[in-house]
Amino acid sequence: MKRGFSLIEVTAASAILFLILSGMLGIFWQGFGVAKESQSRSTAYSLAREKLEEKTAILPWPPLSETRAVVAGFAGFERELVVTCPYSWYSDLAYIKVTVWWDNGTRSQAFETLKANY
Repeated sequence: MKRGFSLIEVTAASAILFLILSGMLGIFWQGFGVAKESQSRSTAYSLAREKLEEKTAILPWPPLSETRAVVAGFAGFERELVVTCPYSWYSDLAYIKVTVWWDNGTRSQAFETLKANY
């Protein structure tokens, strides 16, 4: 009576195990990429919200625009603030748009609001 496994059986089992593990590794790798992207979007959202709150809570009216610049303390993130008056006949309303870029400017997120001067 023969005991143990033949070389072909061990090779086939190893190949199947390799295919299963490489598929699982691909899923984990993709999960890490999604987690990194989610973290970057969350940071961009926080930076934009911070700037919107800062500019809508202060005087003078209307808030002043800011050119695209690197955000201090956040490597790889840039932020721009654009303030316009949507109606020439009503100067107490400002359209405020904050855009945040990351990944060397290849990804961006924009947030906008209207602010009235009351």
